[in-house]
Amino acid sequence: MNALNSTGPMRPNSGLGGWIAGGLANVGWAKKILLLTGFFVLLAIGASTVAGFAVHYINVGAQQAVSTARVRLNGATNARLAWSGWTARSIG
Repeated sequence: MNALNSTGPMRPNSGLGGWIAGGLANVGWAKKILLLTGFFVLLAIGASTVAGFAVHYINVGAQQAVSTARVRLNGATNARLAWSGWTARSIG
């Protein structure tokens, strides 16, 4: 009996791991390396897509903050100019 499996020795082709190992046993090394490289390329594409969306939403938030700040700055500038007797039309 195996200490890891009380029902008897583990069969090499049991479960999902055995199915994957059995399927990969008949594939050449070149195809295995190509498959692994393709997996990492897809993983990198997925990660860069998620990062791109994150940067996009951060930029949208920053644009909204700048727009709000610009409106407030224009109001403060006009108030200060009005207090000093100048108007925006007389300057520009």
